[in-house]
Amino acid sequence: IFNFLLNFFFPETPMEKILLRILEDTLGKYVKGFNKQNLEVGVWKGEVNLRNIELRQDALADLQLPIHVFRGHISLISLSIPWSKLSSKPVIVNVKDIYLLALPTDTSEWTHKEFDEFAWQTKKRQVIKFDGLKSKQFASQFESAEDKKKSEEKN
Repeated sequence: IFNFLLNFFFPETPMEKILLRILEDTLGKYVKGFNKQNLEVGVWKGEVNLRNIELRQDALADLQLPIHVFRGHISLISLSIPWSKLSSKPVIVNVKDIYLLALPTDTSEWTHKEFDEFAWQTKKRQVIKFDGLKSKQFASQFESAEDKKKSEEKN
């Protein structure tokens, strides 16, 4: 009932909807529970604050450690976005008070299918990571060649 009344009297603005979607796409791999109640937006000021965000149990999966998140949350994720100077100024992200309870992963009761799924997800993450590194190397080589070409044209 509270959420209904809140949304009825204070509907989400289109900008809030867009920001929530972007944040879910970007941070959703690590945290859950994005909603209007924990989002504070000063859109034109370039300030976005997320409060009391819950960590996902698979948030540390990319680290490939034999642990998982049992419970965790982040008190504050604060973004400072320089809208008028996005190409020249950085977006600043501050994270305050991360509380994390991680436990060892107990694989003794896993089925063969669960082991296969874990191995598949691990390999998938490695391929994506490797592909990203290769793309960055290619991009940096390309940029270096472009920079050389520009400097030669200036001389």
